[in-house]
Amino acid sequence: MWIPFAAERDWLALVVATYGAAVATGVAAVQIVRDRPGVKLVLTPTNVHYEADRSYRDFLGVRVVNHRKRPITLRSGGVLDEKGRTTQPRIVDLNAPDGRRNPFPRTLTDGEGFEFYVPLPTLGNDLPEAWVEDELGRMFKSRPSRNPLRRWKEWRIRRKFEKVVRERSDKPRV
Repeated sequence: MWIPFAAERDWLALVVATYGAAVATGVAAVQIVRDRPGVKLVLTPTNVHYEADRSYRDFLGVRVVNHRKRPITLRSGGVLDEKGRTTQPRIVDLNAPDGRRNPFPRTLTDGEGFEFYVPLPTLGNDLPEAWVEDELGRMFKSRPSRNPLRRWKEWRIRRKFEKVVRERSDKPRV
């Protein structure tokens, strides 16, 4: 039985076209995932010693990092209360002389980040979640890490912070 050579090329063309379509779809999916905006928030409880009045103050440090390729402009941020509502407590800049400066709006490029601090007495007993909002109204929230080593480090930081606060509250004031 004789098979024409043209029929064999049709199958080969179909295989090459299918392979090209699969590769193009994969590349497009990777670009869509890479180009969408993404912000990570990391919470760190912090104790700051003020030399002027010899007192300690407790803050919740919120580190905001753009972990994607696309630049993003953040217009506001704050913490979530016990009921999950967004609140905007006074944000403190530890590097500013008067301690007050609003870091928003802020544009972050690839891998860029910044940190803002929220006074801990205004937050209550439990450490809350933080949030930031971009100019399009998308809200990004802090989430626990999936990495066990990172979760262990965060747990150690919180335990150390709680121990310092407990020891300080047990000491009599002079």
